[in-house]
Amino acid sequence: MVKKILVLAIIVAAMGAGVFYYLTNEKFEDSKTVEADFSVDAKTFMQEYQTDFTKANEKYSDKMLAVKGEPSSVEVMDSLINVQFADSISNTYCVFSIANDKTNPPPQKGQAVTLKGNCSGAIKSEILGSTAITFKRAVILENK
Repeated sequence: MVKKILVLAIIVAAMGAGVFYYLTNEKFEDSKTVEADFSVDAKTFMQEYQTDFTKANEKYSDKMLAVKGEPSSVEVMDSLINVQFADSISNTYCVFSIANDKTNPPPQKGQAVTLKGNCSGAIKSEILGSTAITFKRAVILENK
């Protein structure tokens, strides 16, 4: 009986190690080369979430989007650039986290930019009355 439990524990541990290895070594295509599923204007995109949160989340989650607009804030850090589009009326905002490779200048607040990234979906806070839409693996497509 102890031998069976030990064998089962070894099998479960090996499976766990395999899953861990797969997740930590997962590779993604470069976002610049992946075709966008949707090209949207930032304001229109945020309004879709305000109109029907569930429908918009189903439509855009885990999809590659090209979003064009004027950032309301840009935060440049050593290895990361956070670009945020915000709709202050509906308290909805989109956040793109972009790797700061320092070869291209970061977008500027209020200047037109097109960003592309994989939409992680949105979180709606009834208490704060806000909606946060986040993007992963984001890149700068066009920076005017």
